[in-house]
Amino acid sequence: PMPPAPHKHESGQAPKIARRHMASSVIRAAGYDLAHAVLEVEFVSGEVYRYHAVPRSIWYGLTDAASKGGYFKEYIREKYPTTRID
Repeated sequence: PMPPAPHKHESGQAPKIARRHMASSVIRAAGYDLAHAVLEVEFVSGEVYRYHAVPRSIWYGLTDAASKGGYFKEYIREKYPTTRID
């Protein structure tokens, strides 16, 4: 099935998440919705994914990591329920 249009969100899915630029060769930008514990990642490829039930500590870890891509690969990728939104 087609994913819902970005302006419509299913109940339980976080609304639009503000992303901040990341100095990374892998991740262009990322944002975190504290209320829903959703991490949104925009890759340099242009693809955007949401990772669900992500603790705030992981978000802080990502923002503080010297290597965003390395941190993502180690602590986020394939570790949380994931939705592609773009």
